[in-house]
Amino acid sequence: MRSGFFKNAPVNTIIITALAVFLVQAALSMYYNNNAMTFSGIESFYSLNRAGDLAELDITKAANEPGKRENLSLLYPVLLAPIYKIAGKANIVPVVYVVDLLLFAVTLFLFYGLAVYFTGKETAVITMIIYALSAPVELGAFSGAAVPLSIMLFAAAFYFAVFPDEKRGYLWLVITSALLALNGWTAAVFAACFLLFAWMKSNEKKIKKNYKTFLPSAIAALAVLSTAVLLWVFVQNFSYDYLKNNGLLDIKTWMVDAFFKDGFLWGKVLPPFIPLFFYLALYLKAGSEIKKSEVSGFTLILLLSTAALAMEFASVFSAEQGTYMFMPPFFICVIIGAIAGVREFALYFEVKKNAYFTSNNILYGFIIFIVLYSCIYTFNRTVERNGNIQYIAGDAAVSKYMER
Repeated sequence: MRSGFFKNAPVNTIIITALAVFLVQAALSMYYNNNAMTFSGIESFYSLNRAGDLAELDITKAANEPGKRENLSLLYPVLLAPIYKIAGKANIVPVVYVVDLLLFAVTLFLFYGLAVYFTGKETAVITMIIYALSAPVELGAFSGAAVPLSIMLFAAAFYFAVFPDEKRGYLWLVITSALLALNGWTAAVFAACFLLFAWMKSNEKKIKKNYKTFLPSAIAALAVLSTAVLLWVFVQNFSYDYLKNNGLLDIKTWMVDAFFKDGFLWGKVLPPFIPLFFYLALYLKAGSEIKKSEVSGFTLILLLSTAALAMEFASVFSAEQGTYMFMPPFFICVIIGAIAGVREFALYFEVKKNAYFTSNNILYGFIIFIVLYSCIYTFNRTVERNGNIQYIAGDAAVSKYMER
């Protein structure tokens, strides 16, 4: 683990970024709910109800609360229960917004450390800002459900994977991965990737000789097992009526992105070029590590990408329209990988002795475009999502939290 990291982190920038995102998300929710804070998804209120039941020590009622399997969490309601008890039903929504803000700020601190490692210190801050401005990240981080905790634990596990403790090795990675696994089925799949990476790092010398055979076998096994678990999580049944209601049977032309909820390589939810540069970095960096029989950062991203693609495929069978309740943790990898890819691209296309086509100009040209596009796209997606508030306001699980 790196010593003195938080001392060198841009604290003011991180706090200002977290506060700006928080204010936008809170203000838009209030705009659509008569100046009262609320959440745009009914699953968020199921989580609050579960925490409220646990606050009253009614475990049976908490276990019987409705909710989709992909959004069920053991850890989050347990941690939220004492907060619910102190704040009370009338104040719990704004309090949860503040909790989400704190989790988001911690995530950005951890993300900055990862960005320094993967993209370089000179672009770490802007990489962190791009991540914070991403539509699925903002919607997930302030959803009021379990996903903000999953994002923070994912970032912590990733950080401890890259910066293991000098004395305890990967103990903190194992602990954060175990906590992540307790925060939901989709989070558990990511946790399995971290634990596999920890085992590979601990046995790196043993597997080095046959690494080029071992890694593809490990990825194949991870893909099969992840897909099996996630199909159980997302698919209620394979009946004709179920598939018809999900719109799967209405597809006339099957394209590649029809098999992935957010499009191939998340092209439907992220700015243009981000998926392309992410793939470029993954191909070059992971390929280099494989060639050297080295278990390192992009090997971990490759494992996590395998699980994430399985998640995208399995979620196609879910009636839920968006993936912001379970996919945002993985976008830590995508954004970091994308900016690393932009750097590789900029260096490759740099024209020597040309004042305009320098690597820095190419790099920051793409970054400025990504930031501007993210601001507009995220605002549109947030407005679109908050439009759902009027449709869930009358539900019994929601109405008791809403001011009339």
